[in-house]
Amino acid sequence: MLWKQLKWSADGSLLIAAADDNHVGVFSVGMDSTHSIRSVIVLPVDSTAHDLAWFPYQTSFLACVRGHPLQLWDASGWQRAAYVALQGDDRLVNMRACAFAAHAKQVYAVGDQSLFTFDFERTGKPLSSQA
Repeated sequence: MLWKQLKWSADGSLLIAAADDNHVGVFSVGMDSTHSIRSVIVLPVDSTAHDLAWFPYQTSFLACVRGHPLQLWDASGWQRAAYVALQGDDRLVNMRACAFAAHAKQVYAVGDQSLFTFDFERTGKPLSSQA
């Protein structure tokens, strides 16, 4: 398994990583002098994870996985929500990058040459999109 991206949680205790073999891993980082790293969970995903983003106030994260809606996961491996953007012909938009707003009330994602804004508390379709 070749890990290709790595992101810290807001409190610095966890890392998320995307692997080239269609897995997303969550790792705990020890705060002692050894800074040991241990695997919390490794999630299989159906395709490449293009981007990952931690929720600013919890141990939840977004995953942009090719061919799937934008997904919100918690660090124990439960999918908590999905945010779906469709093209005019009802094809799913592949998200390439994702982020939370600083106040964590909105989710932003980029896909198919558009920027999408989602309400964090309401799964489903975007509030707006801009090409």
